[in-house]
Amino acid sequence: MSRFINLFTDFGFKKLFGEEANKDICIDLLNTLIFDDNIYNLLPNLPNKIVDIIFSKNEYFGDVEDDRKIIIDLICKTQSGETIIIEMQKAKQRYFKDRALFYACRVLQEQGIKRMENDPSKTWDYKLKPLYLISIMDFTFDDSLTPGNIIHNVMLKELEQDVVFYDKLRFIYLEMPNFTKKLEDLETHLDKWFYLFRNISQLDEIPPKLQEKIFVKLFKEAEIANYTPQQQQYQESLKQYMDLHNALQYAQEVAEEKGMEKGMEKGFNQAMEKIDEKVLEGKLEKSFEIAQNMKKQGFTLDVIVAVTGLTKEQVGNL
Repeated sequence: MSRFINLFTDFGFKKLFGEEANKDICIDLLNTLIFDDNIYNLLPNLPNKIVDIIFSKNEYFGDVEDDRKIIIDLICKTQSGETIIIEMQKAKQRYFKDRALFYACRVLQEQGIKRMENDPSKTWDYKLKPLYLISIMDFTFDDSLTPGNIIHNVMLKELEQDVVFYDKLRFIYLEMPNFTKKLEDLETHLDKWFYLFRNISQLDEIPPKLQEKIFVKLFKEAEIANYTPQQQQYQESLKQYMDLHNALQYAQEVAEEKGMEKGMEKGFNQAMEKIDEKVLEGKLEKSFEIAQNMKKQGFTLDVIVAVTGLTKEQVGNL
């Protein structure tokens, strides 16, 4: 068994980055991503680095009863009012970029709602605080304009002048499979974060290159032995992660055997429909857990039904 938890599991991610006792770990990651030196050159008016965060609710409801409820992995606010959404994305999904924009807009809308609730006598002037959405992806884009890149900073831009048009909405996408540096090749603090996301669950001890104070704490908090009362919860989260990846790998293999172009939506959907019980064995409650996770990741109803063996009614009631 591994000594350290897998950061791509729901349990591991929320333990290490979503708990009050580990705010300093989350803050270090956010400052490393948001305040990159290259971004400072492009956006000289960035606020000061984050010194504190407040974790916020992660469930949002629509304006009408039939509107879809969204659940976000982690949301926090900085001391100066910026909102940061952090999403751990474990598998490819259709309309991934659309989903990210939808989530960001739903959270942005809350700023106006809160303003009116706090003082209904005043008209809201639409002034917004900055919002950042960070997607830590355990897969790569099929349509990337810069294949091989690890980090993508995305903002509204004026094309003719090649300048940033609006700097209060920013998306940071991390294609983690593109990070392939070995331990001896790590140079920057960002390199070290990327290496940890990719490799911490495979390490048996803290490497000398990662002996910085914040990483020492992260390793300590990530020790599976610390979670004895919650061992089963972590193992279930890890199995869910492995099940999802096994299913997707099987789907890709079937698609390739059929001569379909890798990553094509048609090949993916047809392959997923052929996944049988041998791929995801388990009790009924396990199927419900997998279905909930896939639903959160944005998979279509037909794909979830094909993978889990549940009925459309069962999935729809989750």
